[in-house]
Amino acid sequence: MLAERVYSQEYVDLCRSRVATQMVDFGRIAPDSTVRSEAQGEELEPPNNDWTAFEITFYNNMVIVLDAFFVNRARVVEGKDGNPLNEVRVLAASMMSNGDVLAGDSTISLRPARSILGYRVGDAIRVNEAEFRRLSEAYFVEIERRFVSA
Repeated sequence: MLAERVYSQEYVDLCRSRVATQMVDFGRIAPDSTVRSEAQGEELEPPNNDWTAFEITFYNNMVIVLDAFFVNRARVVEGKDGNPLNEVRVLAASMMSNGDVLAGDSTISLRPARSILGYRVGDAIRVNEAEFRRLSEAYFVEIERRFVSA
């Protein structure tokens, strides 16, 4: 398949909507102990370990979904400067082929201090809801900036 240099706004909106729907559906099954304060964005009570493990599995997989929506994006358009598209690419590749441990990518300048989630090479990837929300929002903004023509 050829690398994509342009995505339609309609396609980006559809992908964003699918992510939002999946997050809402996930929230519906969350035990009451994990209900988050809308105003403060923090947990009211700590979730149990089984739920925490499931949340991490779900949101790690959602990172892979983000990457898959735009898997054929042209690297020349994406850039190599450590932007959110690069971060999702490296996270997804690491989860799929490095056992959920961040692997380095010599072609991308991904600096933890400038990235959305701040992972370093060798860190276990454990994405939670708040982190995924930040990452996905930045990812879609960058997709629109680089790949959607006005």
